[in-house]
Amino acid sequence: MSIGENAMKGKEKRTLLMILLAAISLSCGAMAIRQQLQYRKILADGEEAAQIAGLQGQSAEGRQTAAPLPSSYAGTEGSASPLPSPYAGTEGSASLLPSPYAGTEGPASLLPSPYAGTEGPASLLPSPYAGTERPVSLLPFPYARAGGLVSPLPAHPAEAGQAPPSEALPEEAADLADIDLGALRAANEDVAGWIEIPGTELSYPLMQGTDNQFYLSHNWKGEASRGGSVFLEATSSPELTDLHTIVYGHRMRNGSMFATLKYYKTLDFWQEHPRVYIVLDDGVYRYDIFAAREAAVGGPVYRLDLEERGLGEAFIQDCIDGSVIDTGILPDTGDRLLTLSTCTGTGYATRWVVHAVLAQVY
Repeated sequence: MSIGENAMKGKEKRTLLMILLAAISLSCGAMAIRQQLQYRKILADGEEAAQIAGLQGQSAEGRQTAAPLPSSYAGTEGSASPLPSPYAGTEGSASLLPSPYAGTEGPASLLPSPYAGTEGPASLLPSPYAGTERPVSLLPFPYARAGGLVSPLPAHPAEAGQAPPSEALPEEAADLADIDLGALRAANEDVAGWIEIPGTELSYPLMQGTDNQFYLSHNWKGEASRGGSVFLEATSSPELTDLHTIVYGHRMRNGSMFATLKYYKTLDFWQEHPRVYIVLDDGVYRYDIFAAREAAVGGPVYRLDLEERGLGEAFIQDCIDGSVIDTGILPDTGDRLLTLSTCTGTGYATRWVVHAVLAQVY
């Protein structure tokens, strides 16, 4: 082969390589554009819901946390499903979700329900530590429990099972007083309420469907959406009267939906955002965050029979023991608990959860 032929073939290879690189660049650019459009659609959905509900001027950008977001593009981190399933892939296959209404595809030992075994996970069984009083944290928060270290702060409002008195909403949640759930239900009757963590982007309609699959991939209006919705466990009481209520949401890379929850790995973020508010027809419910952790998909967090089996106290202790932050809050067994569940971004074996206790109804 002559030198001229070699040069020609080398030139052809370089041309093909340039064409390939250009095609890859165009493909990546198109993908980035699609992701950006998805992100904008998710933001627009949230802003539309806020406007319909009466939260004027509360844009998504105005609600988001000051903490830096990992990227500016849409998409979920890690597993696409916040539900407790090691099989939940990017499409959120409904038949593989381990719940009371799932089929036989999932292993029975992982079903977070009365079918998960007669004795329940070992971590829920009584132990020498169950019920012991934790020392009250000296970190600032708006209440302290009786017992342990002496504190000049007022007692937890749900102390000794007493119903907290009704009063005006705190300034941080004042805009929730006039929220119009009826206007939202005119668009979708599955609207159960509104959920918000003040000072963050987490402020959305709270949905509840007949199963835990639909709102993984549909927005609050019932339209197909990669970001899905924030929604109640299908079997939970919509009046939040259960011992333990679970709320699911995607951990979106653009910071929307339940992405805010990952920041509760630090005590500083909890001190700045220690409360969750849920608006229902009969009032505004304030929950105080007491723990944050990774939870196994087959663990006690996703059991639906805690109250029936009398496992409330052991479950609370399990939450406290596994928490990565020490808030100094120890709920009573008669308190109503709330768990916000999302993906970890690192796999399917665990979920990132934030636990809170009902402290006040306004």
